[in-house]
Amino acid sequence: MYKMSAGGHIIFFQSLSLLGYCLFPLDIGAVICMLKDNVIVKVIVVCVTLAWSSWAAYPFMSSAVNPRRKALALYPVFLMYVSVGFLIIAID
Repeated sequence: MYKMSAGGHIIFFQSLSLLGYCLFPLDIGAVICMLKDNVIVKVIVVCVTLAWSSWAAYPFMSSAVNPRRKALALYPVFLMYVSVGFLIIAID
């Protein structure tokens, strides 16, 4: 069990779930974006899959921290998903 900076505890397998299960929608978006050359379509696909990934990560993180600190715990996860989204948009 790992101690989080937001005052909660997260199990190793929870972190694997965040990286695997919750990142899967962005993987689907990357495959779609590889097939399309339109930047507007890429941005829309990434926004939808980013929202989907963040929504999927919410139960994992909210169960690990104090209810008052949910946003603080979700922020780094959301930031990681945004950075992956920018990389997806940059696919040629």
